[in-house]
Amino acid sequence: MPVIPSYFKKVYSGQRRVSGKHRPLPGAFSSLSGGSPAVQSVSSADVERDFSGFQHEALQLQLELLRQALGLTTAAFLWASSKGPVQLLTISSERDDILAGPFERGAGLLGGLLHGRAEVSLTTVSKTYSGLIYYRNPGQTGSAIALRCQPAAGNKDDKGFFILAADRQTTGIWRDEDRALLRRCADKMIKEREFGELLTGVEHERSLLRKICGGLRELNRGLGLESVFEATVRAVNNLLAVDFIAISLLDDEIHYTAFVSGRYEELMGLEYGCHEGLVGQVLKLNLPLPANASYRGPAPIFSNKHCLDGFKSLLIVPLCPEKGCPLGALTVAAVRDDMFGLQDRDLLGLIADQAAIKIDLAQAHELISKMATTDGLTSLANHRSFQHGFDVMLHRAKRRKSPLAMIICDIDYFKKFNDNYGHQFGDQVLKAVADVMARDVRREDLAARYGGEEFALILENSDKQGARLMAERIRCDIAALKFKIDGREVGVTISAGIAAYPEDAGLKADIIELADQALYRAKEEGRNQTVLAGG
Repeated sequence: MPVIPSYFKKVYSGQRRVSGKHRPLPGAFSSLSGGSPAVQSVSSADVERDFSGFQHEALQLQLELLRQALGLTTAAFLWASSKGPVQLLTISSERDDILAGPFERGAGLLGGLLHGRAEVSLTTVSKTYSGLIYYRNPGQTGSAIALRCQPAAGNKDDKGFFILAADRQTTGIWRDEDRALLRRCADKMIKEREFGELLTGVEHERSLLRKICGGLRELNRGLGLESVFEATVRAVNNLLAVDFIAISLLDDEIHYTAFVSGRYEELMGLEYGCHEGLVGQVLKLNLPLPANASYRGPAPIFSNKHCLDGFKSLLIVPLCPEKGCPLGALTVAAVRDDMFGLQDRDLLGLIADQAAIKIDLAQAHELISKMATTDGLTSLANHRSFQHGFDVMLHRAKRRKSPLAMIICDIDYFKKFNDNYGHQFGDQVLKAVADVMARDVRREDLAARYGGEEFALILENSDKQGARLMAERIRCDIAALKFKIDGREVGVTISAGIAAYPEDAGLKADIIELADQALYRAKEEGRNQTVLAGG
């Protein structure tokens, strides 16, 4: 016998209603899909159990009332699909030898209904007759009847039908009024099942809508790119149990994995040709791939070097804001097969469309933020960002009790460049000098255009001697630069001054003042050199 679900155990175990024994069956009251008693996916297991339990009680009560009214031994409600075995949906009986099924099509008394007959009945059942297929043991039955009951016309894709079966200990014909009562009872039970299907469907749609709204709400919380990526991943996980999520962005002639969640996190940040892999084809065609959302490998997802193993379901959806060209792609994959049905693909498309809009806005926001914090000519931090960054880094150095150094640089004789060669050439020199600084400093350091031809650098975890090595490296690299103008080469040099925390001062203003004084001495002593505060 199959295991009885805990919900039914809680409600019915050890109970008797009137004189009957209730025998709930696993899965018997899940919503029909296409007229069959297969379980239909709903949003919440608790809600599904509630609907199932409510419907079970209603149908069980109907059978119990029918059994009492007609003096029946057993009343059973079954489903015969167009294919496959007959399934017992619910039963009320005084007997203990009840089989849960499923039962072979065409077997016993019920088989007589398979060829279109509306009713089959026996006025006398022999002691050895085994045609009542829901009993383990033959006998103890006088007469039996089975009615074929159709679902609502045009409501089912499956051409199956319900069966209401009944038996009793007395022999003899079944009266017309008995048949009429059985038929009315069957019709009412079918209506109750259809109402349960409707409730389950409504709850499924409500749950789906809640998930979609939850996903969109997550996306609306994101502002920067990183937060939008994380919100997109949460939105996808809110809808589907996937094992891999990647967000790819298009950048001129390449696409790159901007964010990875789940397996293969080592793919983060890798770059590929713009039409490389399935992702590249999605970006080119602006269509989801693969068409059947399945993956058997070794088709390259990102590139020929990255044919991901272990996945059976795969869907790559373009990230396309409004009606424009894709700015990237959303890739989702799962170990399980057939994870992405048509509805799932539509939902992922909806999430991708909203994510694309948010990514587009986040990119614009980051560009505006960058414009507000960087110097437009050199792309280094501007003076305001330098002041804020210095405050943060100095506070961190004090908390960690670690050194911090400042280098302030000035291009030697820069006014002469502008006077002799014009401001466009001067801008070219400023950009080249800034490029050297951006290239030479460490990732954790801050390089800024301090003002005019002056530049400033803040070096974390660096004392004055460490800063001197950095300043000399930058000075030598800048001295190696050559600019061509009016048919001849022109060079450029810088002077630098250095001060450090805690060696020279503890306050930001004092560190800046000491570094500026050191720079002044470097210029006074001949330029193209580095001078330390207090040296």
